[in-house]
Amino acid sequence: MVVFIAIELDDCCKEEICRYVRTGIRPTCRGGRWVDKQNYHLTLKYIGQTREQEIDALYDLLNKAAARTREFVLTTGCVGIFGGSRAGRARVLWLDTQGQTEALRGLREYVEDKAVELGYKPENRFSPHITLARDVFLTRQPYEMDRLQPVNIDVTSVSLMESRVEKGTRVYLPLSVHKFK
Repeated sequence: MVVFIAIELDDCCKEEICRYVRTGIRPTCRGGRWVDKQNYHLTLKYIGQTREQEIDALYDLLNKAAARTREFVLTTGCVGIFGGSRAGRARVLWLDTQGQTEALRGLREYVEDKAVELGYKPENRFSPHITLARDVFLTRQPYEMDRLQPVNIDVTSVSLMESRVEKGTRVYLPLSVHKFK
């Protein structure tokens, strides 16, 4: 199975982002693959293909991460892109996060270090974001797009997520949710 570690967003937050994408972002883009609102999340660590017998170690890692982390609040920020916009194409269109980013980075650093100790590949770069779409053609640059009124993201847990395809659609399913103490 393919897994990753993430911060899940509550339904209200997902709905606000979806409304913004539908009315403020999508009209400024052509084509692409748009992320379903149920899949909005903030990835802390991509683990990748994992065997069943390795899952318990990841549960333990997240239990320890949750035990040392207090709840914090992020807010949605600006639209950005990965993969340049040569010929108006963006490989990934995303929404950044602001707010208590030091708490986020501390959690991510702990998760990264412990995952590497378990033998998972290190990821040195971390750019916290919520992916909105892939392979879109932009008619405006991100800085020219209407900005979303900041939406609070109450971070109260960290999750181990499974990525799979069901009926031709990518879905992300929580395997475990670890509440902060």
